[in-house]
Amino acid sequence: MVRTALALINQSFSNLLTKIHRRYILWKYGYKDWAVYQRMTDPDIFWRATRILDFYHGYPYVYCIENRNHQAYYWDLAIDGGWRLHQWCEKNCEDKFRFDGHRVRKQTPIGINGVEESEWWVDEIGGGDYIFAAFKSERDFNWFMLKWS
Repeated sequence: MVRTALALINQSFSNLLTKIHRRYILWKYGYKDWAVYQRMTDPDIFWRATRILDFYHGYPYVYCIENRNHQAYYWDLAIDGGWRLHQWCEKNCEDKFRFDGHRVRKQTPIGINGVEESEWWVDEIGGGDYIFAAFKSERDFNWFMLKWS
């Protein structure tokens, strides 16, 4: 009885310290929400990248939603289209995922072997706005492609 009471007190004290620590981190870096802090400090993202593959260096599966008639581009509904994709992924994905909008251009250089390889480059001045979906696991990526592509 005494041991269980002490264990409960210890656990509640540990939870309290965790909450205080998280609030301090949010205050220190100027974020209001823990989810936003984790999104902005994601170690699998390189914010100063010039290519999309470099930006998502920790995500092996990246998909650009190029079709402008896709549900993700329904901006009339206050970003409702992208929100539907995000909710579906939260419910069905097992690993990390993220959606980001980028202003990019698609460049098709000819490689050393003579094969054309198209790549997305970040271009803030002359690029077009596209939504990218990035996934850590192949299973999540395949489910997303079957449902939304």
